[in-house]
Amino acid sequence: MLDFKCTCPNCLNKGYIWYAQNDRVFWIEIPKNGSSSIKKSSSWSIKDKKPPHSLLKIPDKKIMQEERINAFVMLRDPHSRFKSLIKFYFIEKGGRWQKGMKYAKSKERIQKEIDLGPDNFLNFLANSRNHLQIHHFNSQTYFIENFMNRIKDAHKAKNKVINLNYVILSKKETFPHFWKEMGRIKSSSSVDESFYQQNIDFFQNFVEKFYRDDIELYEKVLRSEK
Repeated sequence: MLDFKCTCPNCLNKGYIWYAQNDRVFWIEIPKNGSSSIKKSSSWSIKDKKPPHSLLKIPDKKIMQEERINAFVMLRDPHSRFKSLIKFYFIEKGGRWQKGMKYAKSKERIQKEIDLGPDNFLNFLANSRNHLQIHHFNSQTYFIENFMNRIKDAHKAKNKVINLNYVILSKKETFPHFWKEMGRIKSSSSVDESFYQQNIDFFQNFVEKFYRDDIELYEKVLRSEK
């Protein structure tokens, strides 16, 4: 399970667990898994803006001590998610392209790091310090385990029923009712195909090596949907 220790405000203070009060469910936010679309387009939003804390908020201790914990998490094909992460920081027009370039200095530097292989690229990411919000590259299983650990910490020795529902990004029919009006999720998954094809072995090898737990979970959930 890939677990970058991040010191950004989100990781130190807020975390990535939300509670939709109106629907009485937790949502585990995973970067690059449709999170922005969920916030803006679900029934939790108002006028396409980030939902106010009265509708979607960080769970307090009292809420986390409910007898039955209902939670949702959006899963994404690990290969598509990694492509999206690379575009986000290192491909022109990506959401944080400028921050990625400030760290990498040049496209040639990125290509050089990729050519040195997955292990080297992992170190390249880890050394980014404050340039990248490195938690973005954590595995999906990391965010799920973080949620489970927070629930356990809040409940101490008490036994609680945790109903964790998996939703597949590419399967709208698996969305809960409060996400049905989202429409098409805006995705930044498409990496410049020439860049991807040129480095296809790197993309596949990185995911196979560092997101193995995500692959196993994703495939398990897919099988259960059949």
